[in-house]
Amino acid sequence: MKVQTFLPIFSGFHDTLWDIDLENIREDDEEIEVDLDNVDFAKYRDDVAKEACRLLPKYFPTGMIIDCEFEAVNMSEDLFQRPDEIDVTVNINVYQLRDYLYEYQEAYQKYLEERFTSRDGFISFVSNKFEDWKEETKDFTDWNCVKGGRLGWTLQFVAENEESECEWTFGSTENDFREEVKQSIYDLNYIN
Repeated sequence: MKVQTFLPIFSGFHDTLWDIDLENIREDDEEIEVDLDNVDFAKYRDDVAKEACRLLPKYFPTGMIIDCEFEAVNMSEDLFQRPDEIDVTVNINVYQLRDYLYEYQEAYQKYLEERFTSRDGFISFVSNKFEDWKEETKDFTDWNCVKGGRLGWTLQFVAENEESECEWTFGSTENDFREEVKQSIYDLNYIN
């Protein structure tokens, strides 16, 4: 099933390690002064997003994400309200995802409660109950029937849960993912 959502395992570009590194630009071992007017930020962000889409399936249980298509980069105007997002269309094996959510139902319920429980300064418009999400997505098999980023949030849970299931890790899933994405992105290519 193909579903439009946001790219999971991505915290935004602005002031994160995902953004172009202009402080360490070197050519022939010489540091280069960079004029911000000569940096093609839009192309850089699009290229990062496309590479992230290409690599995304390998950060999930085998076969869960079949492929991921880049749609657009949405830069946040107000980072206090929401981070930058990459809109994608994910081709997902909904039955494998459903089975995964049942296997880790307790952890998924805890994730929903932590993320979607109203508290001082935050009013949730999304249920924090496993049973509600199950019903709204027709037993986790129809993610197109619900609005918003529910599939993206659920995939974020899977990525975080997979990391916690490992005996040990070298940093977070997002750090590993970002490093692999940026290996094929040469920052100097975006300076005119």
